[in-house]
Amino acid sequence: MTTTLWGPARPELASEGEPIGHTFRAIGTINAVLVTRDEVLDEAVGLAQRHLADLDRAASRFRADSEVIRLAARSVIAADEGRSGAAILGSPLFLDYLAAARHAARISDGLVDFTVGSALVAAGYDADLDVIRARH
Repeated sequence: MTTTLWGPARPELASEGEPIGHTFRAIGTINAVLVTRDEVLDEAVGLAQRHLADLDRAASRFRADSEVIRLAARSVIAADEGRSGAAILGSPLFLDYLAAARHAARISDGLVDFTVGSALVAAGYDADLDVIRARH
C-alpha cells in the first residue's frame, strides 16, 4: 500500500484544525483518511483499512472467497434444486451494505442498481479495474 502525507508536517498546525491525512489503495481505488488531530491519524487509518478489508471479504465480486460470491453460488444451487425461496443468511456487514444498496436503488429510481453484476461481466468488467486496464 502507498501511504502519502498531506497537509502540514508540523503537528502544531494540525491541532489548529489544518487537516492531515494518508492515502492508501483498497477495494480497487485510492482511499483518503483526513484528521485534524495528528495523534489519531494512525488509529483512523487502521480503522479504515480494517473496515475496507472486511468489506472486500464480504462484498467483492472479484474474490472467489467473498461472501457475495458464495451467497450467489448457494442461491444458484438452491434454485437448481427447486428451493428458490430458500433463506440464505449473510453477515451483519454484508446485510448492512445490501440494505444501503437497496436504498440507493430506491431513492435513485433505479439509476443505481446493485443487480447488474451479470451484465457487467458480460460487458467485460469481470475483474478489478487494474487487471482490466492491464489487458489493453
